[in-house]
Amino acid sequence: MVNPENPTGVEQDAMLVEKFVRGDERAFDLLFHRHKNGVYSLVRRTVGSSEADDLVQEVFVQIYKSLPSFRGDSAFRTWALGIAMNVCRMWIRRNHNKNAMISIPFMEDIADASTGVDSGLVEKIQLQRAILSLTEDERYAVEMHYAQGMSYNEIAQAMECPSGTVKARVHSAITRLRRVLLPSMEEVVDI
Repeated sequence: MVNPENPTGVEQDAMLVEKFVRGDERAFDLLFHRHKNGVYSLVRRTVGSSEADDLVQEVFVQIYKSLPSFRGDSAFRTWALGIAMNVCRMWIRRNHNKNAMISIPFMEDIADASTGVDSGLVEKIQLQRAILSLTEDERYAVEMHYAQGMSYNEIAQAMECPSGTVKARVHSAITRLRRVLLPSMEEVVDI
């Protein structure tokens, strides 16, 4: 039940979706401003900075067109990031750029969290090798969990798979990052 005096972010989104469906175009503008940074972050980390602006625009065009059919089975944010993920996947397939995924700044955070070693010690080429060792689904799961702060259930809704699958993907990704990064860390810091 929505508390109109102090709605949560999810409740605010639900109210904005409802207003948009009833014809209030300003509601879409508010949804855009509330979620553009999260969508941009996912897109930039997936395809890189040079393509991000165009793809974010494509994401929000798709959201705009699909919003009347949004059922509310998941939070708007989860649904929007699922659309962003699909737009990125389509772009990668169109451009045959299978290795375009998650930029270095985000992965430095993950490397730091997964290895406990100062991210400043991680050289970009080693990090890129580690990133490329992940599957596409592992990359998206890690991005959404660590960078977007999404729960396993939210990611499962966005990726349209069971939450156990998401947990396994995140675990597998972190394990692989450790395996790829730790040998190079041992050389640098003499662990």
